Amino acid sequence: ILQQLGVHTPFRFAKALGLSTLIENETEAGGKVLSDMALAPLALGAVTKGVSVREMTNAYSAFACAGVYHDSISYTAVYNKDGNLILSHDEEGKTIFGADTADIMTRLLQNVVEYGTASDLTLQKSVPVAGKTGTSNANTDRWFIGYTPDLLCGVWYGFKDARDIGTHKKNPAVLIF
Repeated sequence: ILQQLGVHTPFRFAKALGLSTLIENETEAGGKVLSDMALAPLALGAVTKGVSVREMTNAYSAFACAGVYHDSISYTAVYNKDGNLILSHDEEGKTIFGADTADIMTRLLQNVVEYGTASDLTLQKSVPVAGKTGTSNANTDRWFIGYTPDLLCGVWYGFKDARDIGTHKKNPAVLIF
């Protein structure tokens, strides 16, 4: 699909979903040109500077919220001891794609949990869960971004210095989720 679309539209789409570290075109001091506007970074996630768990989880918020993207927040409301609202964080969000697209993606991502790489998850026996796993070629990372009708959570499992995480029969990020 990416080959048919070309890289420009998906790159702009990923940026609209909050993936701020993607590089369009940057030249290092030694003259090496860096760009995430290519098939491997956009299709497989092999981006130059990586993506934080927070940004990747934010990106999935659009699937969980009928196509509306929301920045992550640390609180929605804070009340004092008397029950009076003292802080609130209301955000409209921005529509990135239609609710029909979000519904289709959610059904596809539910299959990942039911039958695919996140089938070790047991939460789906209690509540609908959709999500996506991720790994690295160098065995340094395991990911799971998942959501229920009420909650969205991203889990990254690895070391800050990108060393080998060892062999696991089950994806640790799925188990943590």
